[in-house]
This record gives sequence, C-alpha cells and structure tokens, in this order.
Amino acid sequence: MTLKRAIRSAFVIVLSIFAQEGLGQSKAPDVKLSLLSNVAEVAPGQPFELALKFEFPSGFHLYWENPGDSGLAPQVKWNLPEGFAAGPLQFPAPKTHKASGLTTYVLEGSPILLTTVTPSKDANVGGTVKIDADVSWLICKESCFRGSESVSIALSIAAQAKPVEDDIVFKLARRSLPVAANKASYISIKPSVSKPSVSKGDSFEVILDVDIKDGYHTQSNAPLGEFFVATSVYPRIATGMSFGEPAWPEPHIRDDKVLGKISEFEDAFKVRVPVKLESKTASADVQLTGLLKYQACDEKGRCHTPQAVEWAVNVKSESVVAGAQDAAVNGNGAAAEPAVVAQVDANDDKPSDRPDSGDPKLDGPTSDASEPKGVAATTNVAKPVDNGWMSRWGIWGAILGGMIGGLILNIMPCVLPVISIKILSFVQQADEDPKRVFHLGLMFCAGIIVSFWALAAGILAIRAGSDSSAGWGAFFQESKFIISMCALMFAFALSLFGVFEISLPGSASTSLSGATEREGLTGAFMKGVLATLLATPCTAPFLGPAIFFALTSSVFVVAIVFTAVGVGMALPYFLLTARPGWLKYLPRPGAWMNTFKQLMGFLLMGTVVWLVWLYANTSTSDDLVMLLLFLVLLAVACWLYGIINPMWSVPRKTVVGILSLSVFGFGIWYSFLYVPPQLEWREYAKGRAQQLSEDGYTVYVDYTARYCTTCLANKKLVLHSEPIRRRFYLDGTIPIKADFSDESPDIAADLASFGVSGVPLNVIYPAGRPNEPIVLPTILTKNVVIDALKQAGPSQSSEPLPDDVVAAVKR
Repeated sequence: MTLKRAIRSAFVIVLSIFAQEGLGQSKAPDVKLSLLSNVAEVAPGQPFELALKFEFPSGFHLYWENPGDSGLAPQVKWNLPEGFAAGPLQFPAPKTHKASGLTTYVLEGSPILLTTVTPSKDANVGGTVKIDADVSWLICKESCFRGSESVSIALSIAAQAKPVEDDIVFKLARRSLPVAANKASYISIKPSVSKPSVSKGDSFEVILDVDIKDGYHTQSNAPLGEFFVATSVYPRIATGMSFGEPAWPEPHIRDDKVLGKISEFEDAFKVRVPVKLESKTASADVQLTGLLKYQACDEKGRCHTPQAVEWAVNVKSESVVAGAQDAAVNGNGAAAEPAVVAQVDANDDKPSDRPDSGDPKLDGPTSDASEPKGVAATTNVAKPVDNGWMSRWGIWGAILGGMIGGLILNIMPCVLPVISIKILSFVQQADEDPKRVFHLGLMFCAGIIVSFWALAAGILAIRAGSDSSAGWGAFFQESKFIISMCALMFAFALSLFGVFEISLPGSASTSLSGATEREGLTGAFMKGVLATLLATPCTAPFLGPAIFFALTSSVFVVAIVFTAVGVGMALPYFLLTARPGWLKYLPRPGAWMNTFKQLMGFLLMGTVVWLVWLYANTSTSDDLVMLLLFLVLLAVACWLYGIINPMWSVPRKTVVGILSLSVFGFGIWYSFLYVPPQLEWREYAKGRAQQLSEDGYTVYVDYTARYCTTCLANKKLVLHSEPIRRRFYLDGTIPIKADFSDESPDIAADLASFGVSGVPLNVIYPAGRPNEPIVLPTILTKNVVIDALKQAGPSQSSEPLPDDVVAAVKR
C-alpha cells in the first residue's frame, strides 16, 4: 500500500496548492445572467436567435453539455408564447479540466449559449411577446455551487424582422461554436467505428482519421508550450454509452529556435476513442457525435485561432429496449433530436448533396431528423485497423521484417555455436557428397519452418474465440490483454538480461533427441525441429514481438510473417549446406553474443514502456501504480525461478519453485483482484445526526454530490484510507452521507445553517454535544480529519452501535 499512499498524498498536496486562495470559501460566486436577442423586432414565422450570457469571477467554470466524469450542464426551461418553438442549446467548444484522476469538460470566461426560436406564423403584428427562461447551473472552483435564475425579454412583432444595431455578443458566440466537418479550415475528419454492430457489454472504438492541410501542422494532445492549445476530443452524451480516454498517436517533437521543443501532429493522424455499450438503447441506430478541437500552425510558425470541428458516426445496437421510443428531453421539453450530420456513403468521401439550412451558425441539432443537413461527416463502415509499419510498407515489409527477425535469432548464444556442428554432421553423414549434403540441409530447414508454423497455429488457436469482426486492434481496448502482453514482454526482456532462462522440460528434450538419432532425411527434419526447440532459452524472448503481432493481425499476415521468420532462421543452414566452404566466414562465438542479447532486452523494455503508456491512457493513476507494482513482483518471481540450480536437491528446487509461483500469484491477486476496504455510509435523514449525538454517539456527516470533484477526491484520498477507517472504528464514530446531487431541501437547509450553499461540507457532531458541531475545511487531509475526530472524542453511549454501523466502520 506504500505506493498507493504516496500517490494519494501527492494528490492531496496538489489539490491543497491549487485551492489556496479559496480554501475557506463558503459563499457562491456572483453569477450575472443575461437573455439577449439578435433582433429588436420579430416577424411571424421568421427564426431568430436568443443568447444566454453568463458572467462570473475568474477561476470558476460551468460545464459543457457532456460534463465528463462529474458536473452538471446548464439546463433551461423556456416559457414561450403559443405557437413559438425553441431549438436545443448550442454550446461553445469546451476546455478539458483534470483533477484527482477525473476529467471534466468545462466552460470558462463568459460563455454564451445560443438557441434558435421560431415564432408562430400567426403572431399578431403590432403586438408584443414576452419570452421567459428558467435557467439552472452548477458552478465550481474547488467547491461547487448550484445556481438558478429566471430571465425574460420582451420583443415587438413587426411584418419584417429588425436586427439589433449591435450584435457583438452573437458574433462572439458564433465564433466560439464548433464548425461543420466540411467547413473545417485546416483539417478533414473521416470518422468510423471498429465494430459495425454491438450488444450490451461490448467495447468498441470510434476512430477519427484526421488529415492536415499541406503546409500546416496541429499541436499534439500534450503540447509542450504553455500557450499552445492541445488537440482534444469531446464526445457528446449518448444514451447507454460510456466513453474512455482517447488513445493518441506518438507526436513529432522538434526544436524551435524561439519556442524550444514543440510537440505536434503532421500530415495525418488517427485518434481512437474507447466506447462501451453499458445498457440497452432506445433504437437500433445509435448516432455518436462530438467535437475535435485543434490549433493549426503554418511552416512560418504562425498559429491560427483554435477551431472545434463536428464529427458523427453511426453504430447498430443489437440491445434495444422493447417498444422504446427516443424520449430524451431537451431544453424546451420536446423530445431530443439527433445531431445534424451529412450522411456519407462508404465509398464516397463527399457529403451528400442535401440542401443546407442556409444558416451558417446551425451546427447543432435539426428539427427534422429525416432530412439531416451538412455538419459532420459520418459513416457506418469500420475502417481497417492501422498496423503501423504494415500500413506503410505492405506485405513485403512484413516479409522483410520477419526474415530479418529470423536471421537475428541465429546470433543468439544458444544458436550460433551449433551452426558449424550441424553442417559438418551433414557432410560426414553424406560422405561429402554435395548433392546429399544439400538434401539433408533442405530437410533440416523444413523442420525449422514447420516448427514456426506450429507456433503460429497454436497462437491462432488461442485467439480463435475472439470477435474478428472488430478488427484485431480491438484487443487494445481490453485492459486484460494489455496487462498480459506487458507482463509477457517484460518477462522476455528479463530473460534476455540473464535473470532466468526459458528451457524445455527434460522429457521433451529426451524424446526429440531419440527421433533425431535416425539417419537420412527424416532424421535431418527432426534435427531441424529439435534445433529450433533447443534454441528456446535464447530465441523465445525474441519471439515475444512475433506473438504480440500474431494476436493483433489477420490470419493471412500471421502465416506470412511466421513463415518469413522460419525462412530467416533457416537461411544460414540453406546457404552453408549448399556451400560448406563458407563456414569459415561465420563470426566466431564469444562474449559479444551475450552483449548483443542484452541490448535486445532493452528494445523489449521499450515495448513495455509503450504498453504501459497505452494502459495509462485508459486507466486511473491507482491502476497504473498497481500495474507497475505487478511488474516488480513479476521480476522477483522470475529471479527466484532463475536462481534454481539443476544440481540442487528436488525438495530445495520445489520450495524455491513454489515460492516463485506464490510471488507471481500474489502479484496478480493484489494488483488486479484485491479491492481495498472502504467506509460504508449510513443514509442521511433530517435531524438524524443531531439525534444520534444526543444519544451519545460521535457522528461524521459528509455533505457531498456525485458531480463534485473535490468531494470525490476527499473520499478517495482521505476518508476511505486505512488510518481514518481505523479511527472511526476505535472511536465508534457513525458515518453519514448527505447526498446533495438531487437538491434535497433538507440538505439545502443544513448547508444554509452553516453559511454555505454548496458542497463539499464535512461536519462532526461530538457525542452529547449536538449544538457544538465541528466544521472541517473544504480540502481534507488525513491529519485534519484525525485531529477533528480527536477533538470531538469517541462515542459515549452505553448502547451498542447498530449492526450496520459496526459493519460500515469495521470495513
């Protein structure tokens, strides 16, 4: 638990520093809300725009329409005259906010939300209409506060609409809105899905192929300059779907004389967004939409205004609620409508020629789902998985890479010294008849190649139950696969470093040796098989990348590559049996072979680092720490296996072998299966804490909410930690959770009594002193909570703790 504690302590320190100025904050910030119109007079049947403009102190933020891991988006209820209709809210592009392992999408500055209102065609010219909006929001810094306000605007009705003289607010709002995919200035996006259809529980990927305009580049997802804008992906909420952290390609790093190191994407790149179908959907056709935000710079170093571009893609859901209708509700109480997209044929890169709305700002939903208009390119067809060098070099690159890998196997200490011995044995067996020597050599090579075919067949059999329709790249969506491959590559690297050796069981070696003692072609073939297997201690680690490749490629490519590896390893035997005189050109075995083997181990370690990075993109910081801890324990297990001496007695070898397996098993259990204990809270009820205090119990009340990032961090890093749980148990303290996620009037009254309007709020009621509550600071630390519990003292009641409380604090 030491590593976890270190990470959690670091998070507490960071949060404390970040929140220095607002640590004692207890009042909601002042939020100014304005309702504006882009016309001074409306005309019957002619749409116009309304803007909701928020103004609040620097450092605070609202949330985007998809708030991310926590938070709540602004909500609007329109009160419109009869016959008037308001469209959905159009949000500006958000920014990414990360804290305590949570990623949220926020709106900073003075965000402006737009909507389009269509008046009734029968509106009374010469009259006046009043439009009211009931707006609610959540605003956060380190504390979160709910706010609400009703705003209204009165407009005259005329035969022709009259624009306002100063529409700067609307110009700013439109400039911050995302643009259609076919109107992006410097990039083009082709979205696809890794699976054309999914069922409940299935994981898949949204794949965004991004092409950058010639002469430009974009900042990467992690730019190195303070003022550069990161390339980001923001998926919208889709019923039944959950999104993971996007997987980004490696950026190009270059040095600039003025700006220093710059991290950027060039030419084209691919972003993979993990998605999981968590529950049944309302319809079979599910549309996933979102934004890709980027900043483009030209070759002269001039960087342009950041731009957010719409994307959309469809996926078929095989898990549909029987008879369900799409009843998602938008801001004006009507059924939510799908985002506007330009349907794209699988074989056509151009949007269809459907009529545009004629309104350049209409980048959001449309009122007619059957006639979508051009905003974001969409396709239902899964694109081929990008195999990196395979996509660039093709099958010939795969063959060349496999042959080079096979040739490298011959340099290993277990292989190179025996090449000369094998060739000379063929020469002696054939009585120096060149034709006979060559035939024996061919059979020996055939044995090597067949061995690699058998290995490929075994690997393909293991993965035979996988769903190939998703493309083999879908393996990278599964954390178990990434962990397994990471462990395999790490163990193989340790083997190359000499920590342990991979060897065949003695019985297998004995059986194969007997088969090779036969003379003739059959004996030569079996010698090829045996030579491949006996080289396992040195070659098996090098086969790790080949195995990794086999799990992520098509059957045809696997067959070609493993054949090429076998041909590469057999090539020296083929050449030397044809020309035995060339034996004199073979390099002499020596210490250099071990050095070369260890160097290759560092290359495998590089693969491990890449896999760890891949895992980190889709996991929490705690999960990453547990993976690294598992690799350390795996190294210990491999070391224990490696120190076993063949000369030891059987009991001694058995004990050390069992110890090695035990360390390995403990690593798997503790790192991935063990769930640490947590406090289990009693439900809140008005006056319950005070009543329990009067009865002699010390009570801890946590006023919290699901959308509150600081609340989640306090529980994860402090309240669920072992020292706090132990203190709760020893003192008999009763934990109560007051969940303010649904705006309970009772909880709101409690918060008001302490002079605050938002969460988090942590209060301790000492035993027998319900009128002397102890209020804790916004950001908690273990020492702060323990000191407050000591100040409150333990429970004094003569009555035993309720069973559910005992269970909660004991955990």
